[in-house]
Amino acid sequence: MPRNMDLVREILFALEENSYPQRLKEKGYTTDQIGYHIHIMGEAGLVNALDITALGAEYFVAMPNGLTWSGHEFLDAAREQSLWQKAMDMLRSKGVPMTIEIVKTLLIQMAMEKLGKSKT
Repeated sequence: MPRNMDLVREILFALEENSYPQRLKEKGYTTDQIGYHIHIMGEAGLVNALDITALGAEYFVAMPNGLTWSGHEFLDAAREQSLWQKAMDMLRSKGVPMTIEIVKTLLIQMAMEKLGKSKT
């Protein structure tokens, strides 16, 4: 299953609001997509996750148990919708891999540039 950075961001928002990410099904994501992304987000250190993968399951599945410090840091960098969309468009247009580190670094760089412009 391909990683979806928009879903990663949505899951982080849901956990920050203390709402269970299954509500993301209303946005068109499947239970498999949500569970798999929580699993890989746990591996990446963004969330505390409990592996609940059933024997014979097609994908790994995990139950979230809150954000980690790294998850909060990534979410804060990704919070502003206009910066998020600009970063995603830039990465897609240039064919740059969307790793957590690259996305977060780009978002921080864009926020710093915005901060520099607001001082003048």
